[in-house]
Amino acid sequence: MKRILVFLLMVALTGIISEPEANPQAGIETISVTSIRVPLPRLFFRLERIKKESEIETEVTATAYTSTGDLTFTETKPGWGTIAVDPEIIPLGSIVYFPDIFPGQKFLAVDTGKKIEGWKIDIWMPSKDAANEFGVQTLKAIIKKPLAG
Repeated sequence: MKRILVFLLMVALTGIISEPEANPQAGIETISVTSIRVPLPRLFFRLERIKKESEIETEVTATAYTSTGDLTFTETKPGWGTIAVDPEIIPLGSIVYFPDIFPGQKFLAVDTGKKIEGWKIDIWMPSKDAANEFGVQTLKAIIKKPLAG
């Protein structure tokens, strides 16, 4: 059964099946089948839909926090790239981008907070002065939710 699934997957992905030619001295004939079109299984389209649904682009209210010596909700040490979120809105483990203010920087949702509710995100900063300077901002966020969870 497993070999059949692998075979069908190969056909679906490449559209071409070919076997190496046998040794002509052995007298074994081989055939080549080309251009076979096999429809992709529905599972493929379901996975594509899940992938698209796992990425959200939205505006969030962003604030900043700092902590020394404390561990995050997921028991990791906070550092640059750590954010606190409402896990009912943004699942822990999500990767968040803020392309307008931190282009190319990846933030990881590993912390929560009592005041973090809804579409609010708290970004870890290295000092209290940096956190105060950041203030409260409305930012465009690209949120990539983890597929498992």
